[in-house]
Formats: sequence, structure tokens, C-alpha cells
Amino acid sequence: MRRFIFFMVIFSLIFLPCRLENAFAREGDAGAPGAFLKLGSGVRALSMGKAFVALADDASASYWNPAGLIQIKGGEISLMYAEPFGKVAGITHQNIAYARETRYFNYGLNFIYAGVEGLERYNTDAESAGNFGSQEWALLTSLAYSPSPRCAWGTTFKLVNQKIEDYQANGFGADLGLLFKSDKKPLRVGITCENLTQPAVKLRDTVEYYPRRIHYGIMFKPFKYRQILTSLVTADLVSQTDTVPKQFYGTEIGLYRMVFLRGGYNTASLEQSFGSGLKIKRFSVDYAYLIHPYLGDTHRAGLALKF
Repeated sequence: MRRFIFFMVIFSLIFLPCRLENAFAREGDAGAPGAFLKLGSGVRALSMGKAFVALADDASASYWNPAGLIQIKGGEISLMYAEPFGKVAGITHQNIAYARETRYFNYGLNFIYAGVEGLERYNTDAESAGNFGSQEWALLTSLAYSPSPRCAWGTTFKLVNQKIEDYQANGFGADLGLLFKSDKKPLRVGITCENLTQPAVKLRDTVEYYPRRIHYGIMFKPFKYRQILTSLVTADLVSQTDTVPKQFYGTEIGLYRMVFLRGGYNTASLEQSFGSGLKIKRFSVDYAYLIHPYLGDTHRAGLALKF
């Protein structure tokens, strides 16, 4: 087990070298191919500041860390809808995720869509030439396997599609994830290698490659009082070539394992996030409120059913 974890850490360092002279040359990565996927998946994870790599215990795990799907018991389906960034009109973000337990492995499907309408077009004389739209979506197919009770690994195969007006292109990629539970049950560590196989999308004569990233995550439970009060804290570090590392932080407090309050913050978009959840038997309703310093606020709502 230790050799396996050691291999994953060394692999991640080789896979994504941190060259400081380049990392601090470009702090942001706005406009990078596949940026719509950074909007995330799952209301719970988004309300916790997108710090979900080491937790990843619901149907959205195929996005955050496919190894986390091994925690699914039975089946689960979740839906999410949002109109992001109140200061920018015409954007929609939707997500449906499904996960299922089997005898030997667990699997998941995740569909993520983002679109924007009402973009203004200009001709070569800088005159308005009407409006157009842009849509992007990704279909994630994931498998998770646990060789021991303390460790799991998973992989996600992704099909991505980008459409701008009449131009459309597809790309294929793959992620790899690892989840490790320590002997101390409240502690958990996760690693995700995003775009290990990079999707390449060609629109007209331009080919764009989705950037590779490494996500490191930790989760621990600082306190618990019987079945009345529970808590957990999560923290992620995301490293990408030619950008400075980004930090993500989240927390959740539960009352009677039925009512939940959540919060988070990340340095990638400087968003503050707050949320709540209500769980009644196998059904749950979640809400997230994200505050972006420049683009405005986002309300997200989601439903989930376990069966």
C-alpha cells in the first residue's frame, strides 16, 4: 500500500513539473480550453468552495475524484441547475450525475453543460452584425476499484464537445484518481490527475489542448457529538504548469445528519461560497450561493436521490 501511494505521488510530480519561473509568470488561466468545466459539478461540492477531492462521496465524484465513487452504496442520481454570474446575462450551467455500486467495482456517469447566448458579433468595420451563442458539454464515464479497505483508485474517460455558431468539434481525454483513508478514520487524502490524456478540440484551423492539472486534497473531521452534531473540513491544492497553485477550502456542519450548513473559499476565482442542505431518508435538497468579486453572484439548486 505504501509503495502504491509513493508511486502515485512520484508520478504526479513527473506528470506535472512545477517550474517556478513559468508558474509565477502567468498567475491566471482565464480563457484556457475547457474552462467551462471549472464551474464544477454538484451543489454540495460547490458550496464547500470546490474543495472536494478528498471527500468525493456522492455522484459528482466522477468529476472531482473518480476513486471516490467506491464510497457509493447502492445507487445515486443528482441534478443541478444554475444561471452563473448575475452580472453576465445569458449563461446557463446544468449537471446530471449518476453512480452505482456493483459487486467488484463502482461506476458513474456525469453530464455537464454550459452555454451562453446573446454574444454580439462585429464585422471587420467594427459594426454590429447580430448575436450568436456558444455551447460546451462533457460526458464523463468513470470506474472505481478498491484493492483494500484503506485505498481506492479510479479513472474517468471524458468526451467533450464545443460549439460556436456553426463550428463544432469533439475531444477525448482521461483522468486518474486516488483516495487513501488513514488508520485514523477522520482523516482522508485524495489525488486527481486531470487530463492525463488531454482532450484536443479543433475549431476551424486551431487545435486547443485542455491543460493538465494535479489536484491534492485532504479531509478531516475535527469534532463529532454522538449523532447530533457532525463536522468536516476540506482543503485542496491545484497545480498546473505555467500558473501559480490555487487553494480551495471548505467546511460542513451537520445536525442530526439531516440539516447541513456549508461554506468555502478559493483563490482561483476568489469566490466565497455558502450553502445548506436538507436530507430526508434517501432524498436531499441542496442550495449554494457563490459570490464572485467581479462577475456577480450565483444561485445553484440541486436534488439528489439514493436508491
